Amino acid sequence: MAMVIASSQNVAFGEHAKKDQGAIEFTDKELEWIREHKESKIRIGVAQDYVPVEYIDSNGIQRGLGSGMLKKISEETGLEFELYYNNENETWEEILQSMWAGRIDLLPLVSYTEERSRYLQFSKPYTEFTQVVVSRKEKKCFISDLSRLTEGVFAVPRGYWFLDLIKSQNPAIDIVEVKSMKEALEYVSKGRADYTICEIPVYTYYKEQGIYDGIRIVGEFKEKNKAAMATSKEFEGMIPIINKVIENLNYDEIYENALVFPVDSTSGARLRMTVIFLSMALLATFYFLYHTFEKLVNAKQQAEEASDEKSKFMSGIAHDLRTPIAIIMGYSEMINGKKAKTQSDIERYISKIYEKAEGLSSLIEEIFMASRLEDNRFEFQMEDTSINELVSDVAEDLGFKAAEKGIEIQVKLVEGADAVRKVDRVEFRRAIENIVTNAIKYSEEGDVIQIRTIKRSDGRILIHVKDEGLGISEIDIGHIFERYYRGENRNSESVGLGLYITKEIIQRHGGDIWVESKCGIGSIFYVAI
Repeated sequence: MAMVIASSQNVAFGEHAKKDQGAIEFTDKELEWIREHKESKIRIGVAQDYVPVEYIDSNGIQRGLGSGMLKKISEETGLEFELYYNNENETWEEILQSMWAGRIDLLPLVSYTEERSRYLQFSKPYTEFTQVVVSRKEKKCFISDLSRLTEGVFAVPRGYWFLDLIKSQNPAIDIVEVKSMKEALEYVSKGRADYTICEIPVYTYYKEQGIYDGIRIVGEFKEKNKAAMATSKEFEGMIPIINKVIENLNYDEIYENALVFPVDSTSGARLRMTVIFLSMALLATFYFLYHTFEKLVNAKQQAEEASDEKSKFMSGIAHDLRTPIAIIMGYSEMINGKKAKTQSDIERYISKIYEKAEGLSSLIEEIFMASRLEDNRFEFQMEDTSINELVSDVAEDLGFKAAEKGIEIQVKLVEGADAVRKVDRVEFRRAIENIVTNAIKYSEEGDVIQIRTIKRSDGRILIHVKDEGLGISEIDIGHIFERYYRGENRNSESVGLGLYITKEIIQRHGGDIWVESKCGIGSIFYVAI
């Protein structure tokens, strides 16, 4: 079965290059290589189940980032590609063996290793992914350094590049090799292995499908997985051509068209409007976020420092927003595919889109709130407020959210603590809500969250929120109230502003906030007002 990616029109390369003034200028040597290979199709090999990064859909067609790259190369050169005839019957390890044996000419998406460089010629990297450690939900502490792991079994697909990563960081780790990424996640879910490693988009896909609900992210690596294209040594003349295409890439276009979930269901016309609205809203949000933050840092720091901080922030937010956006795009594709089995499927997809859009809205509100606080553009509306009443209202409102996770909230309002204080009722409540929400977020089913108020001897009221969740590492505990700081146990869709905003609100009320915590045992947040 052939998969032709180039245009079906028979266009000479010279004509193709002239049709667009922005066409890439190839050298004579590169043009000669292209002419020599235009009459035959270049055989490609892809991983079958690395959804949505790289996979083969139900129609036997390659999907993912590599597909987008091949399409771009085809547009620029006129070269054609076809899926290796036995691709659907081979694991990734066997695909690599077929590449070594000369049955495949090119891998559209592959990570560099020294072992592979013996028989592959690599292009420049054109994308990168964050690597996360995945385990069962009962694992509470995050893993940031494999070398410190003293026990546990890793499930690793045969031939995957991070097998070398695990062995290099901790040769003593026990490894069980499996056929695929899907099987690795299944091993962890069923307790046949303790851990596996995968990219965030892959974890997100399987998690959102509800296939392996009992797993969670328990670690993240600082090193990114940089993926490139690779050819056999016989096709190394193609590498400079690929590199020039990479240098002229429109990355937004590649990601938008390629990194989406498979279309396997869907809806009616009113849902198409939802998708269009969300797409426009997200584009406007990114534009406004960038320029709002640019104005903020330019007002606060010198140009060089502001540029550096802005770059760091935008890099972080682009990474962390990609996951909810990928989910929104994925379910939107499902809706537009018009293959939904039931109306309940349609409603579930809409619910997922709404949930992620709501999360994005909260994140954006945090950014604007931080901006107003830092620019002193926020005026507190102080009024007499019962602290006991405020804390009780927060506990009651968030009790439903806790109950959904099987978490109990216990409230004890100590008599005498019910003093009235002048606070901005809305914003002070926001601060307490942030603390309790975090406690819920990092707690598991069966945990108990205790909220107390105490009248101190100095006349101040002490609010404390105790949870039995993940806890905070010694490295993180001194930084968690800093702007944009995200520690080991961070939420993947946070930009590190929640506790910073909480601290600013409390301190501007003349109060204090601090925390005590132990990793794996839980945390106690204290607020004195």
